[in-house]
Amino acid sequence: MTTEQIYWGAVPFVIIQLIMVGLVIAFPGLVTSAFEKEKKIDIDKVRIELPPDQGPAIDATKGFDLPKQEQKDEVDPMKEIQRQLESGKK
Repeated sequence: MTTEQIYWGAVPFVIIQLIMVGLVIAFPGLVTSAFEKEKKIDIDKVRIELPPDQGPAIDATKGFDLPKQEQKDEVDPMKEIQRQLESGKK
């Protein structure tokens, strides 16, 4: 098989691609029709349900409900950074 035969074998595919590009230019709706459809979502009907016993309960206003002991041991990261910066200056 020669290189010339390989090139002539690719010609039909190039022609098909050129035809497809011409069709997309002439009729852009073929490609963009899916984007034009507006999806309507009723936010009042959206519900998120978790199966029972799948980790700690989440309160959107407070974050995760942690046990009391874990909340006491928690360190404020900003205060810790500030403390380390102040101790480095001395």
